[in-house]
Amino acid sequence: MPQATLLPQQDKVDLNNIFLIGRNYIADPDERKKVAARDPVVSLKPTSAVIFEGREIVLPEFSREVHFEIELVILIGAGGRNIPESKALDHVLGYGVGLDLTAHDLHQQAKAQGLPWTLCKGFDTAAPLSAFIDARRVAEPERAGFTLDVNGVPRQRSDASQMVFGMARIISYLSGVFTLHRGDVIYTGTPAGAGPLARGDRLRLDYNGLLRAEFHVA
Repeated sequence: MPQATLLPQQDKVDLNNIFLIGRNYIADPDERKKVAARDPVVSLKPTSAVIFEGREIVLPEFSREVHFEIELVILIGAGGRNIPESKALDHVLGYGVGLDLTAHDLHQQAKAQGLPWTLCKGFDTAAPLSAFIDARRVAEPERAGFTLDVNGVPRQRSDASQMVFGMARIISYLSGVFTLHRGDVIYTGTPAGAGPLARGDRLRLDYNGLLRAEFHVA
């Protein structure tokens, strides 16, 4: 079972479910309102997809085009069900940043055919994660910024205030469908700028200037 290191205590937390929130950064105001009127789009990754800094990203042989997506990531500390939004952030143990890697060519086929996305998003090394910073050290988590540089070039930049569904809303919604547990991880969506990976690429992730992680594509 993958373990997350929580800073600064260096606690070890066994990871459980990995939830993904889709379509959570939308620039067009009208489309943003339409999406916000509905519920968050949810999918999953297996824990076998997780890697931490020090391990390489391995592109799957069954895909010709794997895309990177940087996302703010939540680590649940106290589980629960039907958690109210007003209490949702109290259930967070730590915050970090991660990559949602997607076999883009297969993903497009799956969407066109109405098929599940598990193969596209769940392959080995498809969930690179930073360590997690103690939630108590983040003064305004719903305004926290994050960045991704690929080979030294800025590719994605945004902050949590740009989400369609904020973190408290996401936690509350998920807990109404799934019982949340300590060690559950929530990827909260990606802003514009996602793109293809190539062998040899180097990716640098930053969470609010407080936490960084680097990954290399084998």
